[in-house]
Parts: sequence; C-alpha cells; structure tokens
Amino acid sequence: MTAVGSERIFSLRAPGVITVLICLAQETEKDAATIEDAVRERYPDARDLILVDVVDLRGVPGMFRKVAQGVLAGEHKKALEALPDGLDPHDHVIILPDWQGEVAKSFNLPEPSKTVCGAVLSADGDVMGTYEGTNVANVFMLIEYALTH
Repeated sequence: MTAVGSERIFSLRAPGVITVLICLAQETEKDAATIEDAVRERYPDARDLILVDVVDLRGVPGMFRKVAQGVLAGEHKKALEALPDGLDPHDHVIILPDWQGEVAKSFNLPEPSKTVCGAVLSADGDVMGTYEGTNVANVFMLIEYALTH
C-alpha cells in the first residue's frame, strides 16, 4: 500500500517494527485520534512501534475519488504541521488509503465506518491481536504482548 503524502510503500506482511494499525473512516476519525494520541504518548519512539492509519474508503464513489485524495492530502499536511520538531514524518505520519476496505476485511474486523478497529502486528507481520472500539487498554495489552514475544 502507498502512503498519502510520502508515497512510502508500506507492507503489512513484514513492517520491520511493531505496528499498530488503526482502521478508520470519516465517521470514526475522532475515535481513531483517541487511540493514536494515547499510544503515541506511551510509545513516542517510532523505533519501538509505528502507528498506521488505514482509511477505509470503500463507500466513496469512483467519481469522488480525486476529492477524497485531496482531503487525505490535506489531513497529511495538517499532521505534518502538528508533528513536533525532530520527529521523522516518514515514520510518524503514515496514512494508507484503502479503497476497497480490504484491510479491515482481512483481519475480520467490522466496518471502520461503524467503529474504529485495528490490529497489532509484530515486526515480522504476525498478528498479535485485533481490537474494536476506543478502549485503549486493549490496544496496550496487544502492544505489550508484541513487545514480549
């Protein structure tokens, strides 16, 4: 998958570092921010883990795809501007558009337009577990599991 803004190619199969996937849609954007902020506060170093926003765009009609791409580019720019000095945007602002909703489906997660959800992956791409909703304690438990296995 290709990240918005950076054009970084990101592989879920072997990301190289513990990865927290946050599957979201426009309807669950604020819930995703709750998870992202809490995880980044506890794990600020991208060498320990990275956060990846996977934006589920399956509901966007083809004729509005360019509009959606522009909105995502704007969100990327805002995230870059909010990034503290000294942090590498390449590792701290990763937004992956998912036009078919395949990522959530591949982890048997609910539609991200209904609830924020995601998975924690090991550096090798093994699924440490999945989560649904904004209970950050569940996400932390999966991260701790990934760090110790």
